[in-house]
Amino acid sequence: MLGKSETSRVRHKDKVIAVHASLNLYPLWVFVTVVQQSNITRASKTLGISQPAASAHLRQLESALGRPLLERSSRGVRTSPFGKLYYQQAIRVFAEVERLDALASGFQDGEGRVRLSASLTPGAYWLPRLLSIFLQRYPRISPELSVASSKSVVERVLAQEVAIGLIGDLPALNELPDLSCELVAQDTLGLWSCPGNRLAQIPRLSDTDLTHLAQHPIILREPGSSTRSQALEILEPLLGHLGQTLELASGDAVKEATIAGLGLAVLSSWAVARERASNHLMRFRDPRLRRSRAFYIIRRADRPLIGCSRLLWEFLCEQRDC
Repeated sequence: MLGKSETSRVRHKDKVIAVHASLNLYPLWVFVTVVQQSNITRASKTLGISQPAASAHLRQLESALGRPLLERSSRGVRTSPFGKLYYQQAIRVFAEVERLDALASGFQDGEGRVRLSASLTPGAYWLPRLLSIFLQRYPRISPELSVASSKSVVERVLAQEVAIGLIGDLPALNELPDLSCELVAQDTLGLWSCPGNRLAQIPRLSDTDLTHLAQHPIILREPGSSTRSQALEILEPLLGHLGQTLELASGDAVKEATIAGLGLAVLSSWAVARERASNHLMRFRDPRLRRSRAFYIIRRADRPLIGCSRLLWEFLCEQRDC
């Protein structure tokens, strides 16, 4: 005969088994997609289902949990306090499902999908060419690439939303013991101007020359960008001589504004290769206004990569350009 404590444990175990037996991951996946899209209609299109069907799955999940996951408004949806915690756990669930799928699909054959996220500069100018080569080697693997700020890429890797990230050399990288990283590439950051700028042609700017910099606005990327943080480091000795600053949300916008003569900007050598060759942009000759920048692939240190993710990581390490 079971004692009271044993009986309690058996009842708890039976309850857990009953919950697992009735668990349907699809409503949970609908919830994750809605959170990522911040909109039920967009999420339903992504999932290939109707908006009423997506809403029904959400109601089913919230009813089973007995509390709301989302707060709805005319501008879309956002997670409730409980929904935010639930989303973080749901991401981990699907990360484990993908690991199981990688094992089941026989990853030695190179088949399946891999999610990765890259900061804007390498995501636009370095990674696409390498992914093309990777797909020639592994045509049955489907990479899913998202591009965001370096800060967002780190957050997505830590949250297990993606297996691999590619970022610039953020100072915070050394403060994240939960990440493993490999150096894979380098570019050169420098101060650029539209053609005809007299200051850009001077080998070393004098104090008098520096005072004239205040006539030129400085165009910066948004906070959280690796390019922005390193641009400020490059410009730090000159901050007392600089004029107003403008902030734009993408590297292409900064580049086009510089070409148009709106101001000066610290730009990547990858991003301006064509514009330099066609004389649409010119780099300042003063060596104090440029420096090399490193790029790293990152992953969670406590989650060894398997399957397609491991193959992609090894491929990027093979293709390192630094």
